[in-house]
Amino acid sequence: MASKDRRDRYYHFDNNYDPLLALNVDEYLIKEHPHLSLVQRKSVWVTCQNNQSFDWSAVKAQIDECVNKITNDEHSSGDVSSSQVSDSVSNKPKPRRKRNAS
Repeated sequence: MASKDRRDRYYHFDNNYDPLLALNVDEYLIKEHPHLSLVQRKSVWVTCQNNQSFDWSAVKAQIDECVNKITNDEHSSGDVSSSQVSDSVSNKPKPRRKRNAS
């Protein structure tokens, strides 16, 4: 059985399992660029969807920052709630801490 199949079976009944991050480009454009027409907004999101080289590095960097927070939190006893992570993750990358050799 493939790993994805095992995950699908494991999380099948978990109503809190929602690993997707989504951005409604149309709503974003309406708010941030209200001068754009519907045709222009659609052109933007279709262009983004079809762009093979769309740069996800900023999104991935923020995900990595959350991973680092969870795995490197000195004050954590193991599990960290999502609110603790979101409260502590800034919009700017933090300098990396040096780890003490054990």
